[in-house]
Amino acid sequence: MDAQKALIFAMEAHEGQMDKNYLPYILHPIRVAAIASTLSDSQYVQAVAFLHDTVEDTDTTLDEIEEEFDSVVRNAVDLLTRREEETYNEFTTRLAKAEHGPVQTIARVVKFGDLKDHLDRLHLLPPGERGIAKRYIKAAQLLDFDVKFQLVYKPAFG
Repeated sequence: MDAQKALIFAMEAHEGQMDKNYLPYILHPIRVAAIASTLSDSQYVQAVAFLHDTVEDTDTTLDEIEEEFDSVVRNAVDLLTRREEETYNEFTTRLAKAEHGPVQTIARVVKFGDLKDHLDRLHLLPPGERGIAKRYIKAAQLLDFDVKFQLVYKPAFG
């Protein structure tokens, strides 16, 4: 697996997108990959971290992901892609209940990095938007992430 190729793919897919703080959106997947790398040195984890928002936030399809990479990356990105008809809670429940195996493990490591990155950056959001932290904490609980994950971030929104 070529994580560098995944980074370039994600950079091209997210080109021109900005986050809520008017920074290039690609910085989020890069931060997620950095966080995930503290839990796993897997090239699959890195690739999926870079690609985790491409299907949800760009016109990239899962078929394109599989063509460029492989079915493991495709299926992990699929687990991390919220469907239009899903609430956030339904989405995280689907990830939590996914069949245990390499794909789900990759997706969970990346989702941990995703949630941690969002929580780490709460202070940059306007005060009225910081309530979203409750959604992230609920997702962390649903995914059975370590209680320390919650305790570290509780003061940031409470």
